[in-house]
Amino acid sequence: MRITIVIGTFITLIILGVVQQYLLNGFDDNTINGIVINLITDGINIVITVLLIDTLMKRHEKAQDKKRSMQKKKEQERLINEIMGNRLSNLFSELSVVYINFIYKKPLHYSEEEMNDIFKKHKEAIDDIIGNVDKYVGAGFRSAPVRTLIIDKNNLSNVNYDETIMSYQDFCYRVFKGKFDYVISGFIRRYISILPEDLRVSIYKIENSIDDFVFVTLLERGLVGPLPTTEEDIVDLKRQLLIIGNELLNIYKIISNKD
Repeated sequence: MRITIVIGTFITLIILGVVQQYLLNGFDDNTINGIVINLITDGINIVITVLLIDTLMKRHEKAQDKKRSMQKKKEQERLINEIMGNRLSNLFSELSVVYINFIYKKPLHYSEEEMNDIFKKHKEAIDDIIGNVDKYVGAGFRSAPVRTLIIDKNNLSNVNYDETIMSYQDFCYRVFKGKFDYVISGFIRRYISILPEDLRVSIYKIENSIDDFVFVTLLERGLVGPLPTTEEDIVDLKRQLLIIGNELLNIYKIISNKD
């Protein structure tokens, strides 16, 4: 727009020069100067008016863009609140239970009163894990068995109320990774088109960490035996588990804001 104005002004000045040179030769200098001044003044007024209109239009467009952005954000919030309902809470709950069980090596048991605020209890446990990761993840982490609650040994993606003891590799492969993969893939498949950017990023970060090589067991390779663990493995375990924990807390924040 502004380039058009500059070009238009330049053409106007050329035209004024031509007019003065060829059309106003028969007039005295005062008349010529008066006409030229009037033409220049009119040209300047036109330029100023166009610039003003251009500025006002840009302000209007900017305001409209901001309005559309706010409307889009409100629509996303509405979708989260109305369409997804409790599904995001279920996602947090299902993933948190397995995450906490995996690191604590035992399932959490809550009183009936604590069950009324189960999401907060999960959040507190994750806070504890993140703040004390060295306490829970050490040299023997990948050899210690895990006490857990399952419904069916042939369908370990469903956690229930029969307690059993599983090896680390069995729990990591069939429950920890199995549950995360199952829940996240189903959630993404259903809701990817309406997920806000921050939630989408958190879910992808969790998914990426779950796929890290440090969670690969011998079972997945068809082998049986103890899982070799180096100091680097422990460092990587902590790093990936902290990423997952922090992203679960981000999901909890979204749930809390939604409520």
